[in-house]
Amino acid sequence: MRPGIAGICRIHACQHARWLQNEVPGIRRTGEAVERMRRSETPEQEGIAIAREQLAAARGICQGAYIMPSYGRHWMVLKVLEG
Repeated sequence: MRPGIAGICRIHACQHARWLQNEVPGIRRTGEAVERMRRSETPEQEGIAIAREQLAAARGICQGAYIMPSYGRHWMVLKVLEG
């Protein structure tokens, strides 16, 4: 296990995913996540599902995770942790 903390940002729309991918250094979004958001009929729920998947993956490779609420949506952190 690597020392460190993973930063997980729950994306809320396809445009948000693209912005993170293209404009924020150090944040890696795969094309698959952007496409999932684009195709989703419920982007809010899809963003939560992606964040949950990232959290599960982080458990095996680092010591902890910080779930970053986007645009003051602090309640979304609880939605990610509920799953």
